[in-house]
Amino acid sequence: MKNQFDEFGLDLEDFGLSQEELPENVRAPVEGEAPDENLFLPWHKPRKQWVRDKQWWNQISSHILPHLTGVDTVRYFGLPGDDILDVRYLQQKLSGAGKSVFMLGLLSSQKSWESAQKQLSKALDSAGIHKDSAIEQLNFDHLNDSRSLVYQKMERVGHFDVVNLDFCDNVIAPQLKSRRLSAIKNLLGYQFQVVPRRWLLFLTTRSSKSSSCLETFELLAECLDQNLGVEDFWTEYQARFGAAPLRDRTIDREALDGQHFIDAYTVGIFKIIVNEAVEKRYKIKLDSVVRYGIEGEAAGPDMISMCLVFTKVISRPGEVVQAPLSEPDYALKGLRKLSEMRSVDEIIVEDVDKYAQCVKQKMGLLEQSGRNVDSYIRSVCAADIAAMRITDEDLKDRIAAL
Repeated sequence: MKNQFDEFGLDLEDFGLSQEELPENVRAPVEGEAPDENLFLPWHKPRKQWVRDKQWWNQISSHILPHLTGVDTVRYFGLPGDDILDVRYLQQKLSGAGKSVFMLGLLSSQKSWESAQKQLSKALDSAGIHKDSAIEQLNFDHLNDSRSLVYQKMERVGHFDVVNLDFCDNVIAPQLKSRRLSAIKNLLGYQFQVVPRRWLLFLTTRSSKSSSCLETFELLAECLDQNLGVEDFWTEYQARFGAAPLRDRTIDREALDGQHFIDAYTVGIFKIIVNEAVEKRYKIKLDSVVRYGIEGEAAGPDMISMCLVFTKVISRPGEVVQAPLSEPDYALKGLRKLSEMRSVDEIIVEDVDKYAQCVKQKMGLLEQSGRNVDSYIRSVCAADIAAMRITDEDLKDRIAAL
């Protein structure tokens, strides 16, 4: 029988009702099996807490809170995960600043969504989170279609001060092809129309060749090639990435591999975002970018975490407003920062006390989500402890002293 969506050529898959894919190194739960509260996942590592604290919160407190005079709520769009740790963290930080977070979260997995709903219900009992916050069982990738339910939901909710696209896999993963990239562009286009002030984008994605759809990567490479024809960019790219395989001022696709692929990927996806912003008369700043390693990835640290600041260019009647920089100018500024990108895995073990703070914060968030953290230090922190040349007891003593 014909359903109500047939006239649009859509089915339930287009409305975000499919199951999201788990990373390869995470075992899918067995039907009827109780969740293992002692199982710690890759995003439970202390380095993720460093990202939340040093990247995300620093950007929110520096770029968003000062512009919310008389407004007590930060509007947040994210992919929260079933334990909603990111939301819990923002709830704590914003309640301390006298504000709250309004969240629209998306989860396409039925089991993850049910778990997140329980966590959200608990969070709503405490200060710092807006009562209308919601987690919808919808698939982010379906934002690539403006007729989809998820796009309509976003339109009904309104604008967001912070958009956090924290993906476990690659934006251009082989199974996604260009669909997620199109979804990101549609989200950017929507935000550029409706945000009345400055806003932030946090983007986390894998970037290695083995995790990428090479057909879709060509879109990133072509975008990079356009700037290699600009003299200043060409000179800077050679200076920053001197060993990169190039041919006639273009990226040599056949020779591109390992770290060179990661570099080209990162610059390319940044440039695509810059293009979207400049077309809509937004200023853009790449304020922070780091990377970290994924177990089993031979190319090296390929998980990229970047924070971008967008500021709307507004003119008063009769006022002559300086135009935003050109796309090549913004790309050149970002190129310098991208070439200096460091690994969180290295940064986090440089200061034992800061590491202890990250561990304490992370354990607290995990406890709030109902996990038993008795084995956390032994199970999760062993490699970091060895790198810092301390013992488990040393770390516990430092945590106790905080």
